Amino acid sequence: MQIEVNSHNEIIAYDEYDELTPAIQIDPSILPEDFSEKFMPSYYLYVDGKVTVNATYTAPVIPIPDSDQVAALLTLQVAQNKSDQDTVNAQLLLEMAQQTVKETA
Repeated sequence: MQIEVNSHNEIIAYDEYDELTPAIQIDPSILPEDFSEKFMPSYYLYVDGKVTVNATYTAPVIPIPDSDQVAALLTLQVAQNKSDQDTVNAQLLLEMAQQTVKETA
């Protein structure tokens, strides 16, 4: 098994298939029984060949946008998509008009 450790000795990634680079090769027997189930980047420390729970670990806070922000972002995305489609439609109409002029000339 391989682990990746940051400058604070926090385990930030692990790989059971030994394909992680850069990595430290470890014996899986040093891992806590519930390592895989509880793993979160920085939750465990690797110090002196031992894996322990990081006593100072705090779970990352993921901001959740409020409904007004979501509505505004969706409205902006719809407007951009409409603008893009209008541009494509105008180009197609121009090409069709040019083709018609060529055929009638």
